[in-house]
Amino acid sequence: MIYLDRAPRIWLSREPVDFRRGVNGLAALVAQALQADPYSGDVFIFRSKRKDRLKLLMWDGTGVVLATKLVEGAGVGEGLATAGQKVKRPLRVA
Repeated sequence: MIYLDRAPRIWLSREPVDFRRGVNGLAALVAQALQADPYSGDVFIFRSKRKDRLKLLMWDGTGVVLATKLVEGAGVGEGLATAGQKVKRPLRVA
């Protein structure tokens, strides 16, 4: 079970990432490209080029959690907002 001290912020990458990246590669991407702390407890979500997979990266206080989600059907990314836009259709991950 993962215990959280606070409600984590959700970071969603609009650009696809190389899905060969593992924990260290994605943590470096968070630190360099997003200028965020990958060990803050926030959830960082990345999508593949084909829009059929998601990777979630999160620090749970004892280690880094890396989860992969395979998306059936239309994929993800169609409902993503650009900076300053509101999301018309929320992204469903579950």
